[in-house]
Amino acid sequence: LRFSLAAASLYELKELCCHRDQQTVPSTYFLSKLEEAKLLRAQGQHDMAIGLGKYILKNHTDERNKSDVYRLVGKWLAETRSSNSRTIIEDYLNHSVALDKKYMSRQCRTHFHLAHYTYNLFKSYEERLSSNEWQAALRLRKYKTKELDTLLKRLKNSSKAEKSDYGAKIQELQKQLALDREEAQKIQDDRDEFLSLALEGYQRSLVVGGKYDLQVVFRLVSLWFNLFSRKQVVDSMIKTTKEVISFSSISLFLLVLFSLPC
Repeated sequence: LRFSLAAASLYELKELCCHRDQQTVPSTYFLSKLEEAKLLRAQGQHDMAIGLGKYILKNHTDERNKSDVYRLVGKWLAETRSSNSRTIIEDYLNHSVALDKKYMSRQCRTHFHLAHYTYNLFKSYEERLSSNEWQAALRLRKYKTKELDTLLKRLKNSSKAEKSDYGAKIQELQKQLALDREEAQKIQDDRDEFLSLALEGYQRSLVVGGKYDLQVVFRLVSLWFNLFSRKQVVDSMIKTTKEVISFSSISLFLLVLFSLPC
């Protein structure tokens, strides 16, 4: 019933827009398109909703409303895993944050959503780095390293005919190990970057508004306790406590701390 009522209302709104010059009512026209995208999303037509959202971004000029579209499309892409995380962050969520810098009342929400998304990415990378599959990959890399060392030693005392064979094997192992190390380093760098973005986003959401105080404080304290050995987490907590001047936020920090078991 709700979908039917929403669809009927949208139809009436679009009919109203069609009987006017689109140039005179651009905001109303594109806001109706945004509501249509939301309705499509609610009805499970994810690809159509995302496609319509992208159409709005391409044709809409009102930056105030455009920020919300960037946020929603980024959120929908993340939920449906229709795009990679870099694209979602750089092409959508970061744009939403940048546009909302002009509108203080909306900054809290955009910072929180960016932080929430990057925090979940950080968690997924942490889980990957502690998984059985990753540990097996580390053991395999260690075995390859030992094998390479053995081949290098044999190469020194090998005959001319053997040198060619050993050389090919050594080259292949070196290539594999280089790729393995590069992949491992990239994963760790991405994990650290996502953590940094999450910490910064949560901090900014506390500084500019109080809408998500409780969620943010619990998340920050949890990160602090679980990752107290990481300098970036400690530095972020120090920076946050210095910048957050809201009495309610500080009270929440104290409430969380005192509620924890000794």
